[in-house]
Amino acid sequence: MLADTSRLFAEAGRDVHSVLEILVRVVAEHLGDPCVVRIRSADGDYLDVVAEHHTDPEALEVLRAIHRTSRLKYGEGRLGQVATTGRPLFLPRIDPERARVAASNIYRPYFERFNLYSVMAVPLRAAGQIHGVVGIGREHPEHPYTQSDLDLLSDLADRAALAIENAKLIARLEEAVRARDEVMAILAHDLRNSLNTIGLAAAILRDFPNDSEDKLVSKTSERVARAVRRSEKLITNLLDTVRIESGLLQLSRERRAVHALLDEAIEEASALAKEKRIELSVSVPSDELAVDADPLRVLQVLGNLIANAVRFTSPGGFIGIRAYQEGAFVHLEVEDSGAGIESDNLPRIFDRHFRGHGRTSTGLGLYIAKAIVEAHGGVISVQSVVGVGSVFSFTLPLAAAPSASS
Repeated sequence: MLADTSRLFAEAGRDVHSVLEILVRVVAEHLGDPCVVRIRSADGDYLDVVAEHHTDPEALEVLRAIHRTSRLKYGEGRLGQVATTGRPLFLPRIDPERARVAASNIYRPYFERFNLYSVMAVPLRAAGQIHGVVGIGREHPEHPYTQSDLDLLSDLADRAALAIENAKLIARLEEAVRARDEVMAILAHDLRNSLNTIGLAAAILRDFPNDSEDKLVSKTSERVARAVRRSEKLITNLLDTVRIESGLLQLSRERRAVHALLDEAIEEASALAKEKRIELSVSVPSDELAVDADPLRVLQVLGNLIANAVRFTSPGGFIGIRAYQEGAFVHLEVEDSGAGIESDNLPRIFDRHFRGHGRTSTGLGLYIAKAIVEAHGGVISVQSVVGVGSVFSFTLPLAAAPSASS
């Protein structure tokens, strides 16, 4: 029963009400007839009923009617004493007549209709604090409560209290994540507005007539434009990281030819490769080879891998980009003759914020690339030898051939 109850608590997750409903139902069915859970109110003045159960529907309705019309002050009555002292209430045998006379005004209507022969109550305690009380009773004189019953009730209450505490922690964490996401979204929006203004001003300066020999204005505007592009990429990476960690990375998949994706991916890197005299080669076995993927996200992965290859390849080196089909996947590889990656760093190369020796980036590019590839159902890997170069490869689902009607 404890194992099953713990599983139910875990399935309830952050739903505190479900945890308490599970608790009262299990306790009422296995240990007693009425079961009530009271939690201390936000102002600390009352112990309010948050869950109740009875094996008899008629008695349950009486309990609900009582709880709808009355509140128990904190510290009042037997349940209030359990909440204030933290000591369990254990009355294995009681006289129903005496209990009826001694009952508080709140529960007197219940005792007038139903007999209780055995009563227990334990605190709901978690993180060193008492949050409430679980109270139960038996309406049959032949089976009084035992110490084992009290131990079992205490165990159930402790597990429920822990589940409630975890649910509250999850709720606070999710709220913090939502607040962070909102701040990031607002910050990204405002920064992009400012960057757009700066980029527009840089473009105007670049086209401004300049007769000086060193073309200072044009060179300066180009540096500003590059800084704007780097800042926009950083903002995109930060937002993507937030989406990945929140499980909100979305894909818009479609059939896209691999050669078209590669042509677009190398376009941005070709200027820097040419400047460094790096040979760029592309190999695709067929123009018909296509992937079922989000083209913008795939370009993001390819752009990152190719840009890294250009950055870490010495002048006069080479970069080879290949694609080929293997089963139901398309393999894409970016090979370079660059500096290579130390063997100690290879297992961590796709970790968030990981930066190898001599790297000054945020360490988000490969982390995001891995998340994008895995969201497509593919895998990404790297092989590298220091002084020889690196090969980054990843897989994407093969797209079916278009039908005749298409």
